[in-house]
Amino acid sequence: MRLLIQKSLLAGCLLLIIQLTTQAQEDKGAPFKKSGDAFVKQEKFTKALTAYQKMLEAYQGAKDPEGIAEAHKFIGLAYRLQADYDSSAYYYNKSIDLHAKIYGQKSSFVAGLQRDLGMMLQEQGKYTQAMSLFQKSLAISQYINRKALAAFNYIHIGELLTRQNLIDSALVCYNKALEFRKQIYSANDYRLAEIYNLQGEIYTLKKEFNKALKLYEKAAQVNKIDALERLRSLAFKAKTLQLSDPKAAQKAYQQSDAYIETLRGKMKNQADRVRLGKTADEINQGGIETSLKIKDYKTAFYFYEREESNAIVALYPKNRILDQESIRDVMEPETALLEYAVTSDAIYVFVLTKEDFKVTKLNKKGITQEIDELRKAINQKRTPELKKLGFQLYQRLLKPIEATIASKKHLIIVPDKVLTLLPFEALLRKSATPSQGHAQLAYLIKDFNITYHFSGSLAFTERVMRSYQRDFMAIAPVKFPQKDLNNLDASAEEIKAITTEFNKKKVYLNQEATREQLVGKTLSTQILHIATHAKFSKAHPEGSRLVFHQSNITYPEIFKMNLEAEMVVLSHCEPGLDQYDKDGGIYGLGHGFVFAGALNVVYPLWQNSTTHTRDFMIQFYKEIAKGGRFSEALRNTKLALIKNPKLAFPYEWAGFMLIGAE
Repeated sequence: MRLLIQKSLLAGCLLLIIQLTTQAQEDKGAPFKKSGDAFVKQEKFTKALTAYQKMLEAYQGAKDPEGIAEAHKFIGLAYRLQADYDSSAYYYNKSIDLHAKIYGQKSSFVAGLQRDLGMMLQEQGKYTQAMSLFQKSLAISQYINRKALAAFNYIHIGELLTRQNLIDSALVCYNKALEFRKQIYSANDYRLAEIYNLQGEIYTLKKEFNKALKLYEKAAQVNKIDALERLRSLAFKAKTLQLSDPKAAQKAYQQSDAYIETLRGKMKNQADRVRLGKTADEINQGGIETSLKIKDYKTAFYFYEREESNAIVALYPKNRILDQESIRDVMEPETALLEYAVTSDAIYVFVLTKEDFKVTKLNKKGITQEIDELRKAINQKRTPELKKLGFQLYQRLLKPIEATIASKKHLIIVPDKVLTLLPFEALLRKSATPSQGHAQLAYLIKDFNITYHFSGSLAFTERVMRSYQRDFMAIAPVKFPQKDLNNLDASAEEIKAITTEFNKKKVYLNQEATREQLVGKTLSTQILHIATHAKFSKAHPEGSRLVFHQSNITYPEIFKMNLEAEMVVLSHCEPGLDQYDKDGGIYGLGHGFVFAGALNVVYPLWQNSTTHTRDFMIQFYKEIAKGGRFSEALRNTKLALIKNPKLAFPYEWAGFMLIGAE
């Protein structure tokens, strides 16, 4: 008996030791996971990655297989948030393998990770691979009776089927998802709203509008918690009405817009802000098209301002929308504001001058192809195509409003969608003969000072007079250890030459060019010059970033910078995406710097050689040193190149754009 008691006590002690050992193992990685999670919430993804890597090291040291498997998952997440999809996929797949060895192939851990990896592939547009993973995850979730996970997978599969226009099959999936969620939640639970919205979208595609509207109403009724899903219900309702009753649709879009106002500043993380921004964009686009259809141009202009200001105004309660009368009140007599709206079937241009407000409808057919062909002609230095397309695009986009702008000297252009890829200053006001040299061509820049902006409201928001701590600050890492990034030796030569034009200056090169020089402080400088690489992601814009020495600054972090600058110059930064995306390319980074406090931003429209960029920038700063407006300095730099027959082709001078209204 005594021996039995001793064995029992020994077993109890061993169990306690095992429990304590397990707890110790868990604790070794837990602090790093906690830090990583906190950094993710703060949108400091590089620091989150470092914390999760330390989490992995801790669990490896403790020989804890469960912890190692989990750490791989979180490292995959951190890479995904930085849009490093190859690294993310590696760690997600490794985590799947490790979890399968511990818990088996048909475990909830494996199914959940398969869903995560599928969502990442869906973000990248790899729909076939994503579908395969969602189907695998669904099969496991049904086998182990995980209804919530099964519902999510049915939703993902339904979305992919909708993309393929297999709407009846998609509806079957949404019905299955609803069935599972009703088994988990009550009939009035807010989590049913997402599925009602998706079902309504299918019935809209099937042109069964009454069924669709009833589902959107139902979604709004059950949803008292998820504000973003409620906004989607309102947006879907307006979109459905747009097909049958434009006036009712306009009213619904105005209600949706009012609801966005109540959400301003309430989105606490970047994912929610991006989600709000995308839905708000859809609402504003619908409001524009509906208002134009019923010829309510003032309301159309309001929605257009909302759309183009959205990344700054709708998401961050810092600026306000101006109506066309307020903008015209503060415009200079020599300035014209041209706001282009690309809708589903036409292009509209809102022309604002001190004297008038006009709206002109333009032909949209083939515009994307023509702009793409012009860009190719410029980059490949094909003269005949440049002459043909440069004149052709002028005839389409500016000739119809020529009488209104003829007496003006300064054009502020607010491009939309594909038009953001177009260097308007390279368009030709007159047809060119085959024998004409590049220097003799009638480029638009010869007659106008041209700048760009995101909206009239942002361009003409009242400015506060500033004094700056220094005249010039430059930052350039120069050397890049990453295999996919070239060194930028010319950037050091560029900055060395530029600094001779300034007295109060600060320069950070090589190892000194770190993120800490820009974030976490108030930065006061008349000009901030950044010469580095940029990386962009269309699928995951919050992962877009500028690269510095052993660090990055992400798109959300740029928005959060406390910047007092007259101008930011992005030198050597690759444009990123050849397709328009206000959040995904360098145009999106321009949004960030304007919101952070820059009054003007110079950015490249295409990638030039490092030596050409160096020479262009040196000449640009010499023009700045002469005094006057930055936009005039940029124009004079371009005009000087045009006068040189060897450098008059637009590839040499039209690639740098200025966002600003001065």
